[in-house]
Amino acid sequence: ASLFCTGCESCVKSCKYNLNIPAYMRAYMYTYGYHEYKKAQDVLSSQKINAARICEDCNECTVKCSRGFDVVERIRDVSRLADVPHEFFT
Repeated sequence: ASLFCTGCESCVKSCKYNLNIPAYMRAYMYTYGYHEYKKAQDVLSSQKINAARICEDCNECTVKCSRGFDVVERIRDVSRLADVPHEFFT
């Protein structure tokens, strides 16, 4: 249960970049909950913005998750999959 985002989107309002945080959290769930790396990578590639870079450049994260997740840590962690060649997961 500690892996799963409910998709409530309350975090999006607190992000000054208005990132689609639930999508990144879904990719995290596919990666660590189900070991579905291709699905996670598909979710990441559907996002048109490099959230890890934005989170890295953001001096102070304002995101508050209603479930208490460390959103920045999870986005930085799972975003690494975007750089892995797609063929690796097939």
